[in-house]
Amino acid sequence: QKIGPVTPSCDVDECTIHRKTCEAVQQDCFDPDQSKVGDWQCKCKLPMNGNSTAMPAECTIDECVMSCPTCANDTCSSRGQICEDPDTSKYNDWTCTCPLPSTSYAVNNYAECVVDECVANCSTCSLGVCTSEGQHCHD
Repeated sequence: QKIGPVTPSCDVDECTIHRKTCEAVQQDCFDPDQSKVGDWQCKCKLPMNGNSTAMPAECTIDECVMSCPTCANDTCSSRGQICEDPDTSKYNDWTCTCPLPSTSYAVNNYAECVVDECVANCSTCSLGVCTSEGQHCHD
């Protein structure tokens, strides 16, 4: 009976070697398959999102996606406002924007929605009525 060559199994957690690369940028190291070489990943810590293979990740956070009573999306939507996160690489820069015809918004808080009826853009609004009669509109 012939026995073929034996292939040794060398499962290695690459994070034992590369953990400091991830930790240097406050990320976690993860090796999804210890039988493969070069597949270790740096993963962003919550609430940040992102991962990268064999190098630090670019972490992002869309504060409008997170859900909790004091989170951006809940703060805005509870008042009928639109949540926007203009830069997902920064924290605490989300805005609540009032629905049209208001143009009000607030950073890191809900907005005080005010509508100036004189500048609202429609054919039956106060501005059109006043100017057609040679008058000025004040709201």
